[in-house]
This record gives sequence, C-alpha cells and structure tokens, in this order.
Amino acid sequence: MYINFSHLLIRTYLHYLKPEETMIILIAESKTMLRDEAPVTEEEYITHRPFFEAEAESYMHSYSHLEVQEVSSMLKCSHSLAVKAIELAREFPLKSSGLRASEAFTGVVFDAFDYTSLSKESRSYADAHIMIASSLYGLLYLTDIIKPYRLDYNVTMPDEEKNMAALWKQKNTIRLVKLLKERGDTEIINLMPSAASKCFDWKVIKNFCKVRVPDFRTPSETGRFQLPHAGLLKRMRGHLLRELVEERGQTIFNTL
Repeated sequence: MYINFSHLLIRTYLHYLKPEETMIILIAESKTMLRDEAPVTEEEYITHRPFFEAEAESYMHSYSHLEVQEVSSMLKCSHSLAVKAIELAREFPLKSSGLRASEAFTGVVFDAFDYTSLSKESRSYADAHIMIASSLYGLLYLTDIIKPYRLDYNVTMPDEEKNMAALWKQKNTIRLVKLLKERGDTEIINLMPSAASKCFDWKVIKNFCKVRVPDFRTPSETGRFQLPHAGLLKRMRGHLLRELVEERGQTIFNTL
C-alpha cells in the first residue's frame, strides 16, 4: 500500500525550488527481478526494444558458456544463484517473451514507487521522464521490454579489464547528453546510489543541465539528523520518485 511520502518521511536538507520545464529522473536497477515473463509479439519487441539491446546480447553471450564456479566467483553469489544466472543468460536470446522494465524490477525502490497504482496520466509522465541505469542494458525507459538477468555494476565480465559501471560510463553519458539535447530537458534528478552513479560522467553531463541529488536524512534519538539505513533509504527514494511523478515535476528538491 502506498503511504504519502510527506506523511511517512522527514524531508530535511531539502527545499523547494522553482521547477525546470523538463527533466529526467534517474533511478537504479534492482537485483531482484521477476522471472515470470509474458509473451511478446514481434511488433511489441521492435517498438519497445532497449537502445543498447545489442550490447546486452553480447554481454549475456560472453558468460552464458562459463562454468558455474566461474559465474559464482564473478557475481560473488552462491552456487544455486550462479546456476540460475547461467540459465537466464542462455535464455536471453529468446525474444518471444519478456517484461517491461516497470514490471521486471521488484526491489524496494520499485515497490515503494508502486507504478501500477499510478493514474494513467502519472504513468504516462513516468514513462517519459524516468530512466533506469542498468548494469546490463545501460539506460532503460520503464516501457522497454527486457529479459531477466543477474548482473551488477561492480562485476567485471570475462575478457574485460573494466567493471560494468566503467564500461557503460562513456556510452551512457553520450546517450544521456543526446537525449537532453533532443528533448530539451534542462534538469536531472539523480535518485541513484553511488554504484549506479558511476555509470555516468557527471563532469560532462553538468555542462548540459542542472543535476540535483536529494540528501535524505531522518531524525535520531538525540534529535540530530542522520543518514537512514539502506532499506529505509531505498524506500525514501521510491516515495520521492512517486511524489515527483504525481506532481508532474512541480515539486523539485535540492540539497542545501
């Protein structure tokens, strides 16, 4: 159930500013994903194909032939999770099924955002303004149709010297700057954790728009404001994301 952000959480070190005309809101992927894919027609796949689909195919192919122990070491996961990761990699080329990104990711941020309960107008706004930083797909719109996968920004793929965040940094930056120019967006709201933020070159991006990073704090028993624990921080990001969407960007937050 969605609880209004302003009733649930303390917004401190944040204040309202005059909103920009247009913006892009960046969020991160979640490690948890649905595996129950839905049938996808060829027309749907073509219409909602991720921009970096070819790169994703290449990355999945590169580790689909690895041994379980290699994948376990690469992903720093258990034997059973490594087996599932290989299964997903081998099923990746099958495009007759998949999920929209808004449905596929099931982590705390996405749960708190609760996309399916938004109004039609808010969903349309979200579809146009929210982008997901993905360790496999680079950048995704909520409407992009994707395959489930297991990867991480800090993972270094076979035959690569850089981790996924470093591999995506230049491509994502070029893609984002191009979108800013094409769409006329003048602001980015960064709701990503530091690991996902490393997928972008912010020095370059700040030449083309304002970048705002909310600083989330909650009151401690002593009355001081402190960083929330990881789970609460994710939920705060999800609720702020929802508020931004429902307000159509009319409420903009900035760190002091």
